[in-house]
Amino acid sequence: MLSQNLKKAQPSGEDEAHILLLDDDPDILASLSDLLEMVDGYRIFQAENAEIAENIVAEYEPDIALVDINLGKSNGLDFIESLKRTHPLTTCVVMTAYRDVNYTPQAVRSGADDYMFKPLSPSDMLHNLENLLLRNRLERDKQIFKTQFQAVFNQTFQFLFLLKPSGELIDANQRAVNLINVTQADVIGKQFWRTPWYDFEDKIFSVKKQSDLQSAIAKASFREFIRFETELRNTGDENTPVDFSIKPVRDRNDEVYLLIAEARDIGQRKRMELAIRKSERELRLLLESTTEGIYGIDIEGNCTFANSACIEMLGYKIRAQLLGMNMHVLAHHSRADGTVTAQEDSPVHIAMRDKSSINVDNEVMWRADGSSFPAEYCSSVMYRDDEVVGCVINFLDISERKSVEQKLKLADKAVENAMEAIVMMDGETHIIDVNPAFCNIFGYAREEVIGKKVSDFREGYNKERQGEMWDAIYEQGQWRGELKDKRRDGEELRILLSVTEVKDATGATVHYVALASDASRFKQEEELH
Repeated sequence: MLSQNLKKAQPSGEDEAHILLLDDDPDILASLSDLLEMVDGYRIFQAENAEIAENIVAEYEPDIALVDINLGKSNGLDFIESLKRTHPLTTCVVMTAYRDVNYTPQAVRSGADDYMFKPLSPSDMLHNLENLLLRNRLERDKQIFKTQFQAVFNQTFQFLFLLKPSGELIDANQRAVNLINVTQADVIGKQFWRTPWYDFEDKIFSVKKQSDLQSAIAKASFREFIRFETELRNTGDENTPVDFSIKPVRDRNDEVYLLIAEARDIGQRKRMELAIRKSERELRLLLESTTEGIYGIDIEGNCTFANSACIEMLGYKIRAQLLGMNMHVLAHHSRADGTVTAQEDSPVHIAMRDKSSINVDNEVMWRADGSSFPAEYCSSVMYRDDEVVGCVINFLDISERKSVEQKLKLADKAVENAMEAIVMMDGETHIIDVNPAFCNIFGYAREEVIGKKVSDFREGYNKERQGEMWDAIYEQGQWRGELKDKRRDGEELRILLSVTEVKDATGATVHYVALASDASRFKQEEELH
């Protein structure tokens, strides 16, 4: 009966050794159990047949199994073979009275770890068990370490390889074999440079990479740590760029017995570097293609970059003449009248200090030869991690604009002070503006005529003559002659009038400009003289 043959006890701790005794002789079981129970830390389980033993194994997982070969209806070697399949770390010891050497290979094939011959000497048995238990614990610790190592080895994000100093592959982690879609059995034992990771489509490239790797392994085998960038073959269309290192592992005699090769996928970093280089090229292209001068300064005001337009406009030959130099001292040191300005008082540095942007068009910038030019510039603050690190200045030489503005001011004054009435119209003859002489000659206030058509003031006058005038303007672009007109108060006038058509680049009429003089006044002056 199971209850009569199975001696159960409660576990006493993690270090307790479980020992299974399997023998069909109750007397031998009892004597062995009595002997082993005298030792602290042993927990003994007895079984007279394989069925009882299997139940014990399922519940307690013994560290050591002492098994008699002859179990009556069953065979101890069959039990050992079955036990080893389910519990490979259990140390199995054959107990037999037969000293037949023919049993040895059969027992080894079944999975037996050792022999004990009956009759068993108590002292020899205890000594052998102590050694077997120590070996069992070492094997279990080794297996635990191996399991933990394999977990780390296979779970890491890196590609890991274990090599002999000769370059023969001992192991590769799961991430590495997944890269080329092979099994470990496909690559273990091969020279690393002969594995699929180094079998590239470009055979010349393969030879080069294989030679580089072989050389690196040779150096590492002589205690040198090696690190370089290379590529590994993968199942995709592109190779995997990696940061590759080989670390030699040395024994107590300082001899290298193992090489640990690690490959870190740097594809993302390479793609980022490529994107950065592309952005830099595009930025340089933008900087070099614009007509604006652009330069950057750090928080001290020293130049960090400058485009070609900046170098040319400031009168320098090469970029090196600006880089690292204080731009306030070079280009912003004085106002147009020669008044010196301190760097801390300059608009650029005030804006950088206040973390703001500015636009200035009333200052000058100074060239390398000491001359200056009127400039419009704007500055924008540069940040890194929310900290101001400098600013970018865009500027234009506005000498031509200033000249045009001056001419326009002069033209405005000429129009304002002209004796002739000047009328500016759009393409539909709506009045855009008139000068003071118009108001004096015709008696209208400026506000009364802006937006109205000229014909609104000439209704009923010179219809035939006006028709001739507009026909000439449409055909020739201008007309000049004398017309009858009237003032706002009804007083009749005779005026000398010239009208010019203004067209845009496409040939469309956009404006008309009319100049009118009071011919009546001229006739009166002639009669007086």
